[in-house]
Amino acid sequence: MALRYSGSIQDLTLFHPARLDSERVGLWDRDVVELFLAPDASKPTYYYEFEVAPTGEKLDLVIDPATPDIGARLAWNSGFEVSSQVDQSAKVWTVVMRIPWKPMGVEPKAGTRLPMNLYRIDKSQEAYLAWNPTLRRTFHTPDRFGWLELAE
Repeated sequence: MALRYSGSIQDLTLFHPARLDSERVGLWDRDVVELFLAPDASKPTYYYEFEVAPTGEKLDLVIDPATPDIGARLAWNSGFEVSSQVDQSAKVWTVVMRIPWKPMGVEPKAGTRLPMNLYRIDKSQEAYLAWNPTLRRTFHTPDRFGWLELAE
């Protein structure tokens, strides 16, 4: 699956220096784009989280109510690939994520519907944007996820 995000920027809040050789825990504390995707619509509280920063730093983890230990959640690795480009003159940030289905246990086929949501954290503007608004103070609200329907 490929996902592309482009959005306007003002000032970016980043980690310095960027860490591209390993995942950065706490990436959500700076500017970031996130995807939450549940592989099984009958179990929406079990889902995967994918994050990308303007620097190209990334993080993926499993959100499983039966596994409260953050270390265990972070141990999961999808092997997803990212591209992140910031055009300062146009004030635009573009992210592309290539996420493999197999590590999530999803067999992609037309008509499959998966719970998902998309987020953008803009720290300098204190803006927390959601594709489908959560109506709460957290993005972790599976009951507010929208739907991704797979097509040919």
